[in-house]
Amino acid sequence: FWGHGLARVPDPEKSISVVAPEGREIWWQRTPSTRTTLGGKKLLILTFLNKPPTERNLGSKQTLPASIENFNVRFKAIDGKLPVKIWDIQPWPDTVTTELPFRKEGDQVVVTVPRLDYAGVLVAEMK
Repeated sequence: FWGHGLARVPDPEKSISVVAPEGREIWWQRTPSTRTTLGGKKLLILTFLNKPPTERNLGSKQTLPASIENFNVRFKAIDGKLPVKIWDIQPWPDTVTTELPFRKEGDQVVVTVPRLDYAGVLVAEMK
């Protein structure tokens, strides 16, 4: 995704980990970015793609991947900030935004994303 004011998170694997279930893959490493709102809040935006069964489409109808349920995302501090609120945005079939509970484990914040069909977005307010 793109937009005015977005800044990529450098080396996101140092501060974010996405734990997919055994044998599954979630693409996310190229997507983490931050944005400061007009009100001064810093948001972390993370897009997930559920790896398709085949990476080549070549114009044929593509089979959608099986949904992934209850996977964890772990955050270490980014520029000294950790998430204080986290929202899950599921864009298909209808856009649904849900604030997710999270827990603190040592110096990390951990959130469980309830479901990923094809693609989804996690937005965290950082403080």
